[in-house]
Amino acid sequence: MFTAGLARTMLDAHREGVKNLRLVEANAPEALEHLLPAESVDELWVFFPDPWHKNKHTKRRLVAPDFARIAARAIRPGGTLRLATDWQDYADQMRDVLDEAPAFERAFTGEWAERFEGRVLTAFERKGLRVGRDIRDLTYTRVSP
Repeated sequence: MFTAGLARTMLDAHREGVKNLRLVEANAPEALEHLLPAESVDELWVFFPDPWHKNKHTKRRLVAPDFARIAARAIRPGGTLRLATDWQDYADQMRDVLDEAPAFERAFTGEWAERFEGRVLTAFERKGLRVGRDIRDLTYTRVSP
């Protein structure tokens, strides 16, 4: 968890007058599984999660088979899961995991989804572009159980 990121979000929201925002300091899978009612999410965005790019750390990645199950529980049928990363091997892993997940189907054709216009350009994306990495987007629809 990135406490400084939560603090920045709170400050930015206050400065912009945002009143309908709730933040929680928790690991994403725990929040999705234990803090949200089942099928209560219209869209879930996972943009630039920690890539844990060292081989010995890849087991720590957020988007893994168990995450697909947890996300499916939270997202309503017909809801959307959007993902983006600048690490090619993680993009491949995310696509493999979600293509295999029975609760999701691709909402894009070809290898990668188009960039989601609603995605704000983050510092992680800017850094990835600056060093020449391709940004990979994925979009999936939650199918009915």
